[in-house]
Amino acid sequence: MSDFIADTFFQHGHFRIDHAFDLPVSIVNQLQLLEPSIQPGLYKAREYKNFYIIDFEPSKRSRGSSYAQD
Repeated sequence: MSDFIADTFFQHGHFRIDHAFDLPVSIVNQLQLLEPSIQPGLYKAREYKNFYIIDFEPSKRSRGSSYAQD
């Protein structure tokens, strides 16, 4: 992952999503998710050696904020 991507989307232990998106049906079915989409906001992220784990339950810090960039 480039430094630009990490600096843009990973901030202070959070992962930023600017636009809502739908998850693939295969993931929704495999994880038995009730909500098939991810909404914009800040999500808790934990970094490990070669990957991140992102908790897609919105952080309280993300409510009422907009993160869209052009």
